[in-house]
Amino acid sequence: MSANQDTLHRTGRHQVTHYPVRKFSFPDLDGLSKKAMDTHLELYAGYVKEANGIAAALADPDSYSGTAEAIHARESLARRLAFELNGVHLHELLFEQMDADRDFGKPLADSFFLQHISAACGGFAGWIDDIKLLGKTRGPGWVVSSWDQESQRLNNMWIDLHHLMVPTGQRLVFVLDLWEHAYWDEFGAKGRPEYIEKTLSRTDWSVVEQRLRSGIK
Repeated sequence: MSANQDTLHRTGRHQVTHYPVRKFSFPDLDGLSKKAMDTHLELYAGYVKEANGIAAALADPDSYSGTAEAIHARESLARRLAFELNGVHLHELLFEQMDADRDFGKPLADSFFLQHISAACGGFAGWIDDIKLLGKTRGPGWVVSSWDQESQRLNNMWIDLHHLMVPTGQRLVFVLDLWEHAYWDEFGAKGRPEYIEKTLSRTDWSVVEQRLRSGIK
């Protein structure tokens, strides 16, 4: 079993999913300090811990059934799991696509990603402009670029928090964390634009390309 796979064990009649804390290393990113990234990784580990706690509770129906408030307790766990688990996976997607070693510039000229963003946004510059525009959305959330297999199109979208307005049936190929913790310490309250520039410059487009290729059928 690989390190990033969820594991299962049994408790009573139910299987419990255990989500591991994946290891990521960011010694120094230009404009994004090790301290800032360590804080971000610590927050990610917190989402994993909360998701595991909810998974354990869901494996024990006696903990939320048999009372008049059972439906409310079950509903609360379901809502919290959506928030925490999306927080886990969105952060993992973000960390996978970041690289400290070099400035990646832009995708390769013959890449599927460049081909499809050219169709959707007129080219890489147009795609970047759209990502930056979406990055001005008020409140915490994520900018994502997702592949819609049905329409064969890349779409740039906004996800509120971690779990609201998540595109259904689409593969996320690029994600950008725009919660305050991602940029506040380094760039301040009005530092989103500079943070977005730095994050884009450290995006490994080969990872984005691989995600897109695996989503095209």
